[in-house]
Amino acid sequence: MQKFSLFISTIILLVMSGCEKPVDGGISTNTIVGFIELADENGNIVSDKSNGIIVLYSPDSLTSGLTDASGRVIIENVPSGTYNVKFSKEGYGEYMDFGTRVAGGPAESLIGTGNLFKKPVETISNLSIIWNGNYYIIAGDISPNANELYLRFFFSNDPSVSSLNYATTNVAYISEFDISDGSHFQINGDVLFTPLEIYDEGSTIHVKAYATHMADFSGRIGYFDEILEIDIFSGIAINGSQIVSYTLQSNK
Repeated sequence: MQKFSLFISTIILLVMSGCEKPVDGGISTNTIVGFIELADENGNIVSDKSNGIIVLYSPDSLTSGLTDASGRVIIENVPSGTYNVKFSKEGYGEYMDFGTRVAGGPAESLIGTGNLFKKPVETISNLSIIWNGNYYIIAGDISPNANELYLRFFFSNDPSVSSLNYATTNVAYISEFDISDGSHFQINGDVLFTPLEIYDEGSTIHVKAYATHMADFSGRIGYFDEILEIDIFSGIAINGSQIVSYTLQSNK
């Protein structure tokens, strides 16, 4: 009877140890599955989602994989732990997820889906701001030419304002009626009143504008970066306009 009990105990231990896949040092591992979805410049779903990159990193580990045409990636032997996950593809805005837990065991771990949007290719130059006594006028040049455009403006009282250094932000739509010859635009600048949320009238405001994906107009594209502690707008173009300064007026 004693031998039988010992045999049963040994079987139980073997089964329990088989629930996780140890690697060197006794750290359990798992197979993770992630997905990337792509939207083109018009918001249409892209069918070929191959060569997207999903990276999992922590202070102790770094691993990555490429997506197949369906947007799926499978990465084996990922050590158990807590990871930050980055979803990216060339030409598209990235997405980040923080604090994703990977547990050792036989079942695959799902790490979610990164929805990526095609970055605009347009750049803005010669940005100017005019106050006519009642409202602002914003003008600038577009390259390459465009029939319509969406711009995201980043505001701060810091002269080095950027998409990573700002106090507040807003987006504006530039229609075909606002653009002449496809290269120069002029719009009503109500968006420039946005800093009144946090700054007093008469403050000197610095602004930088970026072309952004059309979907950014109806809902912010991006994520909250828990390390930098700011919202990241990954639908914007790589390059923005020059920084322009103006005096904040009341919109009353």
